[in-house]
Amino acid sequence: MKRAHSPPLRPFRVFRFLTHTLGGLFFLWAAETILSPKSTLNIIIGMVLILSSVDLLRNYWPALNRIFLFIGTPLLHQQEKDSCTSATWFWWSLLFLSILTQAHTFAICLGVLSVSDQMAGIVGRKYGKHQLSHRRTVEGSLAFLTSGLLTAMLIQNLWYPEIPFFDAFACAV
Repeated sequence: MKRAHSPPLRPFRVFRFLTHTLGGLFFLWAAETILSPKSTLNIIIGMVLILSSVDLLRNYWPALNRIFLFIGTPLLHQQEKDSCTSATWFWWSLLFLSILTQAHTFAICLGVLSVSDQMAGIVGRKYGKHQLSHRRTVEGSLAFLTSGLLTAMLIQNLWYPEIPFFDAFACAV
């Protein structure tokens, strides 16, 4: 295992962190409390279509890409300026989860994606000393697992108390 010596490749952006985490948690709350499963799926499909279209079209229209970069710079990582954004991948993963899994698995995975990915990034950038692979550290991975388990337990207790803990644990990992 290598020791991570270099400074983080991507700086921490508070606005991106808050948008990703709070947006995901708000959608989780809405999906669990006020939206029907059909409405949830329709929103996910709409987001996939919009974000995928923008990602595709901005590669062919430089003017659209300039507008996109002007608006989206506070949210984008450097590599996302010329490729598919993480928001697009996030909504695609929600689409597959909503189609292929049960409601409790979807909810737990949505919570874990919203919280744990961000926690891993924060801890990995600030405290990461032991590199696992490119941009991944032991410390960030442990933060992902810990926050994922806590998020899964919270979602299980709030909306799915009848689901065994092992199911929630499996979704978090």
